[in-house]
Amino acid sequence: MGFGLVAFSHAEEKLGGEAASLPVKSGPWGIMEVYDIDLEPPENYVSYILEQEDRPITWCFTGIRAPELPELLKRIGLNSDQIQRLSDPDLIRQFDDRVEVIPPRELVKSLTSEVRVQLYQVQSMDPEYPRYQSTFYIDPRWRKEVAEIPGIQPQTVESVTSLFYPRGRGTQLSELPLILGELKEDSERRLLVRSLLRERSLAVRLKIGAGSDHRFLTEYWSARGKNQGMVPLMEAVLKRGDLEHYDLVHLLPPLPRMLLYTYRDASLVVGNSSPDCFWTAANFFNQEPSGRFLDDLPFASALEELYHRVSEPSEFGDLVLMIDETLGYGVHACNYIAGDLVFTKNGRSFSQPWVINTLEEVIKRYSTKPGVTVKYFRLNSEFSQKS
Repeated sequence: MGFGLVAFSHAEEKLGGEAASLPVKSGPWGIMEVYDIDLEPPENYVSYILEQEDRPITWCFTGIRAPELPELLKRIGLNSDQIQRLSDPDLIRQFDDRVEVIPPRELVKSLTSEVRVQLYQVQSMDPEYPRYQSTFYIDPRWRKEVAEIPGIQPQTVESVTSLFYPRGRGTQLSELPLILGELKEDSERRLLVRSLLRERSLAVRLKIGAGSDHRFLTEYWSARGKNQGMVPLMEAVLKRGDLEHYDLVHLLPPLPRMLLYTYRDASLVVGNSSPDCFWTAANFFNQEPSGRFLDDLPFASALEELYHRVSEPSEFGDLVLMIDETLGYGVHACNYIAGDLVFTKNGRSFSQPWVINTLEEVIKRYSTKPGVTVKYFRLNSEFSQKS
């Protein structure tokens, strides 16, 4: 099994002690020092995104016929001139179950943020057409940081920013091909894609002091026997007494330990399915990943048979599930680590690495509609997962 290597930005100096750690609560897990880091994908991942995005912009509307398109566009919020332009038969393709529209570039650029929200929301509801389910999540610091990257022109930053739209409590971008088609220099295209693929994560170290309660630390991180493999090494470290810090990666079960800070590669793909957040959450304690969790039904069955509901996450490995109550399906799953931290893969895309993040940030990222709720589950104590 192989994984894409990751580039760290600003990580070494922060972990070297030059920057203060972020505040995290202490508890039965001990005292943790947490540092904000940036992850960037390998260069071949950037090349792949450029190949995938080198295409005309296409809007897809499922369950309608071409004559119904003007009324749908009107409900979305487009004005009469825009609707008339999009009614050109040369721009429309009718399929059995959907209508596809190739909009003029200038029309796309003229859309208001409010219209983009409605437009992409309608398209994202179709699970068979994930174009607007896999958008770029924009970090609030993106504009400031990208402006400091030599090789990305100010007008490019302005063009990208003009296409941002709010989704839930976050900001997203869905029309990258529009920008890439206007850039002449391949170097600028690569720099821009790399900046959009940059993923925030947290590096975590357990602070070990003379007053640390060894029994409670071992009990918490072993997860009542589900993560027993970490006990010998942790006990050895605690007995030494001369180490001040212990990296979180050594406390994780085998699979998340291997996945953390990496990007998935083709070895994890089965048919048309690839690891996503549900596969990750269900395999958290597995020695080897189970491919059955690449499908939704086995995940739902395992949740019902092997887990029980809890009021809040308080044990290492607890499963956090975000559900769209309106549509009746899960939108994200991750695993509780400690304090307010979770282990997560934010999307099925290979360009999304496995990271540590705060639960608050993950909820913000996936609360795209008012109907999204958060529920918590715990793997039954008597169950030991096998691959």
